[in-house]
Amino acid sequence: MTYPINIHDYMRDSKLGKGTFSEVFLYKTVSETSNNELVVKVINPKYYKYTLKELDFLKKIKKYNNPYVIDFLEHQIIKGDVRLFFFEKLSMNLYTYYKKRNYDIKDIINISYQMFKGIEFIHSLNVIHSDLKPENVLIDETTLKTKLIDFGSIIDKRKLTYKNFYVSTRYYRPPEIIYNLIFNEKIDIWSIGCIITELIRNKPLFMAK
Repeated sequence: MTYPINIHDYMRDSKLGKGTFSEVFLYKTVSETSNNELVVKVINPKYYKYTLKELDFLKKIKKYNNPYVIDFLEHQIIKGDVRLFFFEKLSMNLYTYYKKRNYDIKDIINISYQMFKGIEFIHSLNVIHSDLKPENVLIDETTLKTKLIDFGSIIDKRKLTYKNFYVSTRYYRPPEIIYNLIFNEKIDIWSIGCIITELIRNKPLFMAK
């Protein structure tokens, strides 16, 4: 893959997801002589200011090349004000993986270790992920290489002076958030514990409404 990335060398293949501020697509190279794949996050121009925090963090972690967080490749502006974030492609997210694959306790230990190493690295940068769930963990189904993604909800640990009930996704939301208490980076550990239990049970630990 050459840099800077030329989006015109790729063709949109499929839609991978949609959020409030963006849509995520899989792109593949147009050329028959190469088979590169990219994950492209297309930011809605109206909401770009809400993604600046994520972009700053992605630029920060890029220099570390940590094996347990997603590889951020680059950021581009095209067609006036359309913003693109480019990422590496892994096979699937953890939710898809456990729904379609057979795995054993050794695999769960392997995946769990990598999630903890990823969140250890994120916390070392004074950041709380705050939205860990199976959909925000990517995995290579062959090697079981596991990486954390989606840093749109990160919180600076040094600025925790408030309470916020809407931190984290319902099934993975810890008690201190539910009871509107002051929280810290340990909310990510709770969420990972819920994910590990879900891998074992093949269903969420806490089915919340």
